[in-house]
Amino acid sequence: MKVLVIPSWFPNRYNTNSGIFIREQVSLMKEAGYNVTVLAALPVSIKRIHLKNTMTYHAYEHIRLFLNIPFFEVVNMALRFIVGYLLFGTIKKTEGLPDIIHAHTFSQAFLVSYLSRKYKIPYLVTEHYSKTMDRRRLGRVQFAIAKAFYRRSTMNIAVSYSQKQKMEQLYSTPFTVVPNFIDISKFHPSSSQRLKKGQPRVKLLSVGNVNENKGFQFIIGALAILNGSTSDYELEIIGEGPYRGRLEALEDYKNNSKYIRLLGSIPNQELVSHYRDADCYISASRVETFGITVLEALASGTPVVVTAENHKKIIENNVYGIHSDRTSQSIANAIRNAINLDATPEVMHDFIKSEYSSETIIELLEKIYLQVTSRSINHSHE
Repeated sequence: MKVLVIPSWFPNRYNTNSGIFIREQVSLMKEAGYNVTVLAALPVSIKRIHLKNTMTYHAYEHIRLFLNIPFFEVVNMALRFIVGYLLFGTIKKTEGLPDIIHAHTFSQAFLVSYLSRKYKIPYLVTEHYSKTMDRRRLGRVQFAIAKAFYRRSTMNIAVSYSQKQKMEQLYSTPFTVVPNFIDISKFHPSSSQRLKKGQPRVKLLSVGNVNENKGFQFIIGALAILNGSTSDYELEIIGEGPYRGRLEALEDYKNNSKYIRLLGSIPNQELVSHYRDADCYISASRVETFGITVLEALASGTPVVVTAENHKKIIENNVYGIHSDRTSQSIANAIRNAINLDATPEVMHDFIKSEYSSETIIELLEKIYLQVTSRSINHSHE
């Protein structure tokens, strides 16, 4: 079976971590024997031009980058379509037509819909974009595009049960759940104990794009509360984004700057040691479709504090972490409780292995691809 994957995000030389989970799923599909090709027409922000890195692509990864023009969204959408269509022409000549198109997020709606109609190829879409669960934040035009795209799709995939529920309610269209998988061979506990004797401070960690939704301002506020009478806690934030300057301007940041490290973006393979070294991982997002960093932390044997509703299922009634309100005081209280949970690093890892391993996810994808192709065949015979 030939599968053409068309993502809206994918690792590239200007952002090596962008859509890394999509690339890992594609690699998983290749290992399972699928004939997979990636078509990625990706906009690059002017702000990231100076961040060029060395990037090696596989032969099946067809990547083209174009400059994103600020404030001209219609022009950018047109550029993405043109670049993507030209790239498809190259792929079609060398590899022929795919049996299925698998889109990742609705942002590729125009290209995927056009290719599907022109060449009569069924498509399915996995939605990762958190704004699709908030009609107000998404906007009227984008909401209409997404709704039409989901309704024409042969199948729609959500990455969590809470996302499925919300998406079905908003778009009146069925969704099936296929979580992102966790590489449990990479993310696992170290042999040392979680809290080391003699360690001067409790290490807190948070990872993600530095934007308002991620709630780093509440985590910094929690650190200030925890260090109000002592200096027992320190915080690492990994990620880049437009909100960094506003974080650095916070009074809580200024008063605790020697206990806070803003590390920016780091290679994905380096995340492993940061997860293992942390005593508690915090995700203070307003909303998340999946929250892969929370699962990576648990797989690494680190307890978590979470604020998004869909993370409640992951922590299993506060066995592997603590669910908190999205306030600094509540997060501070949750951190104190999380670092004293009874669950061992090995137990946390085994839980993630049982629910989110590569074997579990590839089995779900195989069933879905068979359903998509069978529905397409039945439709063509009607």
